[in-house]
Order: sequence, then structure tokens, then C-alpha cells
Amino acid sequence: MRTRFRSLPEYVKPMSLLAAALTGAITCASVLAGVNFWTPQGPPSSPVERLAGSASSGLMFAESDQDVYRSIDGGAHWALLSSLRDQEVNQVYWDTDDPETVYAFGGPVGLLRSTDRGDSWRLVADSSGTGPFHFGLDPDNPKTLFVAGGHGGIERSTDGGASWIQALPADSIAWFVVDRNLPGRLIASVRLPEPGASLAWPRLVLSEDRGESWRELQLPGTDAGVEAIRCSTFPFAPARLVAFTLSDVFASTAAGQSWPQAPAGFP
Repeated sequence: MRTRFRSLPEYVKPMSLLAAALTGAITCASVLAGVNFWTPQGPPSSPVERLAGSASSGLMFAESDQDVYRSIDGGAHWALLSSLRDQEVNQVYWDTDDPETVYAFGGPVGLLRSTDRGDSWRLVADSSGTGPFHFGLDPDNPKTLFVAGGHGGIERSTDGGASWIQALPADSIAWFVVDRNLPGRLIASVRLPEPGASLAWPRLVLSEDRGESWRELQLPGTDAGVEAIRCSTFPFAPARLVAFTLSDVFASTAAGQSWPQAPAGFP
């Protein structure tokens, strides 16, 4: 059976490549030795969904459905991280300026921060409120954090989660992303407060200044009740966006200023 991979890690050791396999463990292959196959290298009993790590410290985290495992030697050995047992963590993020600081995010639990490499955690943003809960970290400044949906809108912290301000009021957030390819750009699918309206259709909004200001991405037909679901970005073409609704796909090469409908069979 062909092995399928979910994701590559943020950290890649110079002597090896690692990937999380759907079949269970992390697999590893030596680059310099020319070995043309993958060998198991990770937690043995849980399907690994994501990897995160620090190139400078050799510290890595592997996330399964329920648990998080930690390695202190670049993935050679792993141990269950009991401090996050049964927390339903969806993603681990690294403070690239401070290898001791790690963020763990999960919809049910909210956003947790550790300043001791994952030994202990403190809740810095809870997930109670309206709508799904989303988290993003600024690619240029890891102390600048964003949470969306926990209390209806989007909130921003510039001090690693110690304090928060509202970046965008909204009734709910259906989807949110911090664009790691273009620092400062945020995109969200939101239900904006509309006085007197019993139902506000989800709309795509974009900020290019870390949430200081926003503009709506006017998709054809959204004013007629077409729900804007999400928007994809491209690493080597910052002006290119692809937006999805329940029934159509739209592509823009002008950073959302215009949206011709994508041709049949797109992409």
C-alpha cells in the first residue's frame, strides 16, 4: 500500500527529512547517505498528524489525535508530553525568537503558552463564545498573536498573549488565517454585525496591516446571499487569491480587487 503523508514539519534536521504518515509513525530518511526508502522514527502507537520544532535546539513536537509527543534530540527519541494529555491540541507553534516559548492551540481548550519547553502550560485565550476558534502567529514577530472566534470577533496580542485588543468585531468567525507568505496580511470569513438584520451572510475580509484596518473582498453574488467560505493564498504570488463559496470558485490576480469566476475544472 502506498504511504500518504499529511504534512512536512516546520523544522528539518540538516541530515534527514521527516514526514508524518497517515499510517501511524513519523518516518525518516537520511539525505546524505542516499537511502531510497523511509524508516520509522517516531511515536509508535498514535497516528501523527503534524510536526513542529526548533532547528537551533533540536526540540520537536509531534501531534496525534489526542496526545502530543516531545523529542529533545531532533526526532531520534520521543516521549509522551503528559502536560498536554487529552487536551485535544490541534497545532503547536514556535516562538522563533525564544526557543523556550511554545504555543499549543486546540478548539476545545483554547490557546496555551509554555515558557519552559512544554513542561507546563498557561491558558492565555479561552475558546468560549460564538463560533469556531482559530489561532495565528505573525511570521515576522512571534510575540504578535491573533485569535478569532473565541469571543465572536478577532483579537490581537503584541505581548505573547499577556493582553489582548479587539482587531475586528464580528458576530462569528467561520474561518481565519494569518498569511505567512505576506507579513501583515490576515484573511477571514466573518459574519459582520448588521443592525436590524436577522442573519448576516459570511463575507471575506482582508487586512494588510495586522488588523488595524480591513476591507471586504467583494465576490460576485455575495450580496445576494452567497456564503463566502474561505480564501487560499500562494507563496510565490502574493497578489493571487482563490476564494471559495458553497457553489463557486473565484480567482483573483489583483489581491482581491477583482474576482473573475474560475473556469470549469479549476484548478
